[in-house]
Amino acid sequence: IAMQADKQYAAAKEQFLKLQSVDLPAPVMARVQNSLAQINSSEKWQFNASASYIQDKNLNDVPDSFARPGYRPPEKVSGNGLQVSGSANKRFNLPDNFYATVGGNASLKGYLDVSDYNDYLFTASAGVGYDDAKNDVSLTPFVTKRYYDEEAYSLRKGVTVSGSRWVKPKLKLTATGILSKETFEDDDNQNRETDGRFLGLNAFYIKDAKEYFYGGLGNYQNDVPKS
Repeated sequence: IAMQADKQYAAAKEQFLKLQSVDLPAPVMARVQNSLAQINSSEKWQFNASASYIQDKNLNDVPDSFARPGYRPPEKVSGNGLQVSGSANKRFNLPDNFYATVGGNASLKGYLDVSDYNDYLFTASAGVGYDDAKNDVSLTPFVTKRYYDEEAYSLRKGVTVSGSRWVKPKLKLTATGILSKETFEDDDNQNRETDGRFLGLNAFYIKDAKEYFYGGLGNYQNDVPKS
């Protein structure tokens, strides 16, 4: 039980499996089986999906006003469509509080009347991490392929570094950093790319069994595409 509380899931699972072959009192055996089920559940595939209706009256991002006199702005393009997203993630518990993860997600935005603005994102990731009762640190490389107007648009490669700690029994702090490089599918210039950097800080506070507070700050910088 103590190993499970410290998130030593691989070692705890081994001990629980051994205990199942021992003649234990019924209440103790029930607790062993419940703990084993919790550990097995942590390694199951996790799936999520969502869908929403989109109504965008300015797909081409035309400003409401222009500073240059005499310039005639293009007409705003409106569209109606659907946004569908889904993800699948799995955790593998390793010895000594380590773990590995694999996952993928897709975000599909399609318009019924203006397919020129259809936007599809596909991401795959695999990472490693360490966690115990107070800490969780992970390193997750990822790759994202984007399609726009039904054609390949860009390929983004990067890595996410995340760390969290329960600094007090009711207060958890989390820091996340992302570094990435995006290369664009450009027939005229195959070397066009841009670098992205993100840093986020979050706090999670549990007031009581019914109320909690969550907040954070984030900064994202994206360089102008290099030609």
